[in-house]
Amino acid sequence: MSFKWEDFETLACELSNKPDETSQRTALSRFYYATFCHCRDYLIDSGKTEFKAQQDIYSKVINNFKEGYYEESKKIEEYLKRLRVNKNCVDYELNLSLD
Repeated sequence: MSFKWEDFETLACELSNKPDETSQRTALSRFYYATFCHCRDYLIDSGKTEFKAQQDIYSKVINNFKEGYYEESKKIEEYLKRLRVNKNCVDYELNLSLD
């Protein structure tokens, strides 16, 4: 049975409704992983790419959408990049204000 990334998204939504900083930071991080993994799995399932161990999977996913032929592909690429920047902020910036 494969992991359901929708469960991460559901958890992220639940946590985002809580007012504490820990929940807010965790929500954004979980939402990023849910979205990224949906995109990665889409690429694998559609036969657009394969991933090998020890490979920079993030860059490969981003590049697949960057090089996509549809306008939506470019939007997905930009969205993933923004989400990752935000995820990195909540994961590593101690003095970040989430207000």
